[in-house]
Amino acid sequence: MLHLLTALAFNLVPLAGVLYFGWSAGAVLALYWFESLFGHFGAMLKIKLHAATRKRGHTHYKPSGEK
Repeated sequence: MLHLLTALAFNLVPLAGVLYFGWSAGAVLALYWFESLFGHFGAMLKIKLHAATRKRGHTHYKPSGEK
């Protein structure tokens, strides 16, 4: 339920910006671009943190024939 509310909030901000604050399509596009950029940066940090702190998992996979 929290994920749904977060998604709604993130999508209502640009809508409110266009309807009430006169944002242009370019401003909304830039907002989504920066949101995507920061989201990917956060995911990258999570992956790096996982790789640095876990001894098992997909970051240290070795096929069964290797030592």
